[in-house]
Amino acid sequence: MRETSDTCRACSPRWWSCSPPKKSAFAAVKKAAAADPDETGGYGKEWSGTTASGNAATQLIEMLPTSAEATVARTEAEAEYTDAASLKAAHTTVTARFTVPGVADAFGVSVATAKSSTTSATAGTAVVFQQGRVVAVEYLQSSTGGLSRADATAIAREEHALLERSEPGFSLTQTTRPLALSVVYGLVTLLVAGLILIVPGLVRRRRARRQARRVEQARYEYRARGGKAMRRHRPPAWAQRARSAGSIR
Repeated sequence: MRETSDTCRACSPRWWSCSPPKKSAFAAVKKAAAADPDETGGYGKEWSGTTASGNAATQLIEMLPTSAEATVARTEAEAEYTDAASLKAAHTTVTARFTVPGVADAFGVSVATAKSSTTSATAGTAVVFQQGRVVAVEYLQSSTGGLSRADATAIAREEHALLERSEPGFSLTQTTRPLALSVVYGLVTLLVAGLILIVPGLVRRRRARRQARRVEQARYEYRARGGKAMRRHRPPAWAQRARSAGSIR
């Protein structure tokens, strides 16, 4: 989803978030998230104006595994603006219903909310529509007329056009990596593969050199011990001279 700051000119971005499906306001989304969490997700965006203007706009996107499940969720979203008991509890009155040109089967409703007859009413506009497996809910409100039905329908048309291009074939499990990161990952993979091939050979050569040093050390110690033994058993010098003199006679 994208920001439509030109359309929502009376507000500035406030927050956006990936909405956990298990915390969705719609039972159909929660059920789908439990059965197929990899294909269920949500996204929310809010804009807000000054406190005095009372301007605010929200966009909500819910993606479900199938179009049939999305239809159920859409019905729940529309019910929030048609259920008489819920509207009364929220001190809200429906003032008009309308369609959105260019958005097939879109549900539009204008409402007024006032806690009492002595307080000023806040005007609100909601649009609910479905594109394949996606349900979109747009809601704008204003206490000074800064946001109107025209703004709501403009946002809905732009969002619908985006979903028409993006929704077919879209998967929440699909991952796309930037080129720079892909190059880094490739180099790291090659480095690791090279180490796997080179390190064993280096270890074997190091062990061979270590073994050769041990053998050479053993030979040296053997020769040293033999020399000491020969010196211990060699007759004294005077005995060698006497033996030599006897042999001469």
